[in-house]
Amino acid sequence: MTQTQHYLHSLCRKNVGNGTGWYAPAEIEDSQQAPGYVIPTDETGSAFGNYLVEVRVSVPGRMPEWLNCRLIRTGRREFLLSLGDGIRFRERQVFPTHRTLAYMGRFGHSDFAHPLLEVEPEFPDRTERLFNDRQMIIIGCDPFQHYDGIMMPSSDMNMRPADFAEYEQDFLEENQQEVI
Repeated sequence: MTQTQHYLHSLCRKNVGNGTGWYAPAEIEDSQQAPGYVIPTDETGSAFGNYLVEVRVSVPGRMPEWLNCRLIRTGRREFLLSLGDGIRFRERQVFPTHRTLAYMGRFGHSDFAHPLLEVEPEFPDRTERLFNDRQMIIIGCDPFQHYDGIMMPSSDMNMRPADFAEYEQDFLEENQQEVI
């Protein structure tokens, strides 16, 4: 039996029409709203054992690099991100009547069929230091690689090295055909 692998996602909580739900940052007109980290849960709102996490590393003068990590459940409402010494996350206690919300946006991902629970770093300054010291940003699930219906940004700097190589190969093949 194959187990489905779930991701940590960076989404924005927004109240629209008849309810509050999660949306991808690209779907929110107010670009000032900071996304939060959410994880899919089972039907009862319980977290799965672990989640994939993608971390973007900015390298001056080069294409960004990507690290794959895991967010591992270490307690009922606690998680550890397997990055360096580890960054502890916990369930965010913001909803008085319900802990999970649905994804209400237009993009597709298998995790969006599950109730989504917000988690946050136990010490937010650790994620700030991660960026300041090592130019690393915890993305969670890279939407441009994994979301159905989202368009690839026009900037080549947002592409992964493997994607850039494929794009470059296509470009070379097109130009080679023109020369012949």
